[in-house]
Amino acid sequence: SDLVPDEVSKCCLQLHSLTVKSGLVSQTEVATALVKVYSEVLGEFNECYKLFMEMSHGRDIVAWTGIITAFAVYDPERAILLFGQLRDENLSPDWYTFSSVLKACAGLVTARHALTIHAQVIKGGFGADTVLNNSLIHAYAKCGSLDLCKR
Repeated sequence: SDLVPDEVSKCCLQLHSLTVKSGLVSQTEVATALVKVYSEVLGEFNECYKLFMEMSHGRDIVAWTGIITAFAVYDPERAILLFGQLRDENLSPDWYTFSSVLKACAGLVTARHALTIHAQVIKGGFGADTVLNNSLIHAYAKCGSLDLCKR
């Protein structure tokens, strides 16, 4: 791309402004895309969290997975807290949600969270999924829990 970083930022902010003016920002899909823009393109995690919180009435599993993914590497503890909030809202995590929260578990280097998520992966019916099992092994290995990798 011929755009320099400042031009990309300006373009993203203009896009956000247009979605607000048009009322499209109230649509979950659009707001979720903006969360992704703020986290991945602009690196503005506080702003992406603010956008997510403003979606209070339409947060679906895609929106929740988007915000968890945004924080999985930047702030893994927050990603895990968000996963807990998702569960408090009685939403069922999907494959993508589990994959993102397991990345956060690996970033925390503590087996406690990985064990909790592992139980939910099994309860959610994803216990035989090869990719999620590899993510669990990675999380346990990062935590130094090689004995748990064998499960």
